[in-house]
Amino acid sequence: MRIILEIIFSIIENTLIIMYLNLFLNKKNKFIDKKYYDITFIFLLTAVLHGIDFFTKTILNGFALIVLLFFYAYFIYEGNIYNKILKIVLINTNMILLGGICVFMFSNQPFYQQMYVNETISYNLGFFIKFVWFVEYMYLKKYYTGEFKLSKKVWGFIVVVLLMLIGLIVIVTNELLYGDITIKTALYAYIVSLLVVVLIYYVCLKMTEYYNKLLDQKIRLESLKYEETIIKVANQKSEEYNKILHDYKNLIGFLKDIKINEEVKKDILAHIDLKNQRELIHTNNAVFNYALNSAMAKADEMGIDFHGTYPSVIAEGISSYDLLSLLSNLFDNAIEASQKADIKEIVYKIECNEYNFIVRVKNTYEESCFNNFETTKNDKNKHGLGLNIIKEIVDKYHGEDVVKQKDHMVLHSCLLNLKDNVRKIQ
Repeated sequence: MRIILEIIFSIIENTLIIMYLNLFLNKKNKFIDKKYYDITFIFLLTAVLHGIDFFTKTILNGFALIVLLFFYAYFIYEGNIYNKILKIVLINTNMILLGGICVFMFSNQPFYQQMYVNETISYNLGFFIKFVWFVEYMYLKKYYTGEFKLSKKVWGFIVVVLLMLIGLIVIVTNELLYGDITIKTALYAYIVSLLVVVLIYYVCLKMTEYYNKLLDQKIRLESLKYEETIIKVANQKSEEYNKILHDYKNLIGFLKDIKINEEVKKDILAHIDLKNQRELIHTNNAVFNYALNSAMAKADEMGIDFHGTYPSVIAEGISSYDLLSLLSNLFDNAIEASQKADIKEIVYKIECNEYNFIVRVKNTYEESCFNNFETTKNDKNKHGLGLNIIKEIVDKYHGEDVVKQKDHMVLHSCLLNLKDNVRKIQ
């Protein structure tokens, strides 16, 4: 039974160490979603340390822990070697200090006598130390990752309350060992302490939820103002282009009707680029029109064959800002890739109903530049930002974002669910 408890203690301790490493170090991309590496290492670490402890009973145990953690961090996590060593040392130092403080706080002589004589008390202290480690990790994680939106004063208050609870548990345990209180009273104190820890955590969650709600409301109001500006600009640009197109057609009609030398007339008409007679895309959504017309004009300037199908009616359910960001980034990426290809072509297909908005953009690319979807831009961060924006918008509408490569073409498909009806890209 003693060996089993020690193995359980060791597994819990090693698990907490890996949790701390995952908190303060970033995993390499190929290891991010592979949890079995952590699980395997935890059991390997437990086996090695217990083997050393069984055969040597020396400080080699602690040295082996540092060495194994270093090799694991070297292969699994990103960053320079000095940063990894520093984080490993700090994590272990923190856990040793917390454990030492917990033992030191039980400072009365009767406790020390019973702790070394009575294994039950010793194991209870071990579980208490690991509980303190876990509580520290949970709150430290929320603080480090910013998941709890709390002020520094609130965090300070939380730390003080948690320290007071640890002190209360120590006092109650000492009083129990002296025989001044009953086990029932001590148990009540332990339960109350645990409930307070849970209550603080719950209150922090609610405060963060309230903060996020206020932030969302503020963002929504700003977004509405920005959408009004987008719609206004889109309508203005469409009106300007329609006027230019109308005047252009009138000019051609006038030249055809005017009575001048036919040779001169033919020469004038020959110098007019008939491609400028391209009709504008027109739907019930001004932002959609603006995004698609802008992409078409940009593609035309670069000599890219830009064509496709789109609905005449765009259903409500997607904000103007999201619609413009999605289409602009999709078409910008397609134009960027296609302009370097031998055959410059972009084909789009946009579908929309009251439940879903689906856009598919297929483009040619230069094979020498296409390596695992790498960008050809000088500033690679801008390309990555565009893809991230697309993914964030798709995730916001609980949709699907798929990129495929086939027949020397790249197909980027996005599906947005405008209502609760969830559908997958076919």
